[in-house]
Amino acid sequence: MKVIVTGSSGFIGSHLTKKLISLNKEVMGVSRKKSLFSNYNVSSYSSLVDFSNNKNFLIHLAGSNLNTDSEINEGKKVIKELSNAYKNRMIYISSAAVYGNNSLNKVSELCATNAFTNYAKNKLICEGHVIRNDGIVLRLSNVFGPRMSNKSVFYDILKQVNKSTIHLENFSAERDFIFIDDICNAISNVIDNPIKGVYNVSTGYGNTIKNICDYILDIKGLDKLKFIYASKNKIKSRLVLDPQLFQKTFKWDAKITLEMGIKNFIQKERK
Repeated sequence: MKVIVTGSSGFIGSHLTKKLISLNKEVMGVSRKKSLFSNYNVSSYSSLVDFSNNKNFLIHLAGSNLNTDSEINEGKKVIKELSNAYKNRMIYISSAAVYGNNSLNKVSELCATNAFTNYAKNKLICEGHVIRNDGIVLRLSNVFGPRMSNKSVFYDILKQVNKSTIHLENFSAERDFIFIDDICNAISNVIDNPIKGVYNVSTGYGNTIKNICDYILDIKGLDKLKFIYASKNKIKSRLVLDPQLFQKTFKWDAKITLEMGIKNFIQKERK
């Protein structure tokens, strides 16, 4: 059995491919572009339908950066084709964004979705195809770690630590940040014991953007009192997931705290 990982050149895909190889899985890393973590390049992910026999397992990570209507429509078509082919041997990587902003203490899978961005709406539609074919949907909270997008808030803060004022959109925004290693361990557990359903994968703990700032400044040995935090938006925004269903089903728990993850990230960035 091969484990096919689409989007293997991306942030999560590259880490997951490396993790699965370390577990002696036969991995087929699939991407539209050549990379260290891709051994199979495609122009369209629809071609992966041809590999759905022989009990191969598919993890679909590709398609997070679809922008145009034609790209989005093509992405939905691909998910429909792949889920029809792989059925209960497919993991679709979705996002906490399908819940929108939610003031609940923790958002479970039973809570209503509130997809108000095109990205979240597209995720929900794709989830539907996978669910109807007895596949597995993983709604990830905010994943961070080495090789994440340089547009992330972590990089935004690091670029400003040599200044007296740190400008960010909203310091009070609260999210459920989870380190990439915990995500890779979670997905690995699912492959070994695939049980259909929709699951939140998260730490279950909320942290504000200001918390991230404080940790980064502490780790770099900088005096927080010397910094001014300037925010454009002071509206309280919160989204923290409840991962209990996933934890119980797959015997998994997040091991890496936000502070530990930030230390790891900064150390890797220095190399």
